[in-house]
Amino acid sequence: MEEQTKLIINFLDIGTLLKIKKQCETYLSYTIDYKQLNDKNAIKTNQKYYGELLEYVNQVLVLKQVEQKESGGIKTDTIKSTMEDNQKTKTKKENKK
Repeated sequence: MEEQTKLIINFLDIGTLLKIKKQCETYLSYTIDYKQLNDKNAIKTNQKYYGELLEYVNQVLVLKQVEQKESGGIKTDTIKSTMEDNQKTKTKKENKK
């Protein structure tokens, strides 16, 4: 797997990683279920690539879930959005004065 792909995967949130994991599992189960048909029609599959992708996504998921538990389960996105809302409220109050 390319390093650029790994870097991108490292920056994804847990929800997106779970979606990628599900898609990889779906693709791999398809290639396994229809292996004879694919071989008969000379259809090339990317089973090896998706297997590597699934393995790496699982590793990143484990690391992110451990980090989340260590940080007390606080999501930084929630903190950022709350701070932005507070700033908007302050500017509205200042504009009224």
